[in-house]
Amino acid sequence: MNDIKRIFCLDIIRSIATILVVLQHVSCVNAFHYNDVSIEWWWVSNFYDSISRVCVPFFFLLTGALMLGINYNYDSLAKFLYKRLSKIGFPLIGWSFIYTIYFSYWTGSTINFYDFGKNLISGQIPYAYHFWFLS
Repeated sequence: MNDIKRIFCLDIIRSIATILVVLQHVSCVNAFHYNDVSIEWWWVSNFYDSISRVCVPFFFLLTGALMLGINYNYDSLAKFLYKRLSKIGFPLIGWSFIYTIYFSYWTGSTINFYDFGKNLISGQIPYAYHFWFLS
């Protein structure tokens, strides 16, 4: 038997946020190519793109709400930091490096590990701007 108690309103918010993510990805194509579409389509796309931008804050709020009742019992600070780094830090470094390889392949540039580290620490990886919430 599953001991986790589901909270219905949070499931609704998660469903809405998921639909808004899809809406955002569909509508942003025309919203960012405003010279290639008619002004009417641009306004429609811009409207849907604008109202769907609330999806990321919804997911942040869900994460915070679901973490409120958790009692963290860690033996040491090292265990706590490792658990947090394994969920956030390692994926951030890994995916940033994958984007660096991809970007350098398509632009024909070389990978500079010093600049990669500096950009990763400062949160300014130019081609992985969608990782802003992790840095």
